[in-house]
Amino acid sequence: RSSDLSTENGYWAMWLRDGKYLAHSSPSTSLTPRMPLRTVGIFLDYEDRRVSFYSVPDGAPLYTFTQASFSPTLRPYINPHLNKEGKNAGALRILQGPGED
Repeated sequence: RSSDLSTENGYWAMWLRDGKYLAHSSPSTSLTPRMPLRTVGIFLDYEDRRVSFYSVPDGAPLYTFTQASFSPTLRPYINPHLNKEGKNAGALRILQGPGED
């Protein structure tokens, strides 16, 4: 259920639904990227308690969740969902961040 994917439950999410980008905040926040998103970056600042999403090509910020509460173990949750025709529009790829081995 979508309500289970809340910041209170340790989920910081954004999605594309019906052609609109949204941050899964409470209430949901409409996002307006400069261009259609093909690559989204996620930055976790553990000490500052922030999770930020940004557009990779231009580095433009999309949304930052503040006052995030982290448990000792963090696990990514990635779900591309299906579009209206029942198929994903493209492949989901997870890329290595700059400077990582």
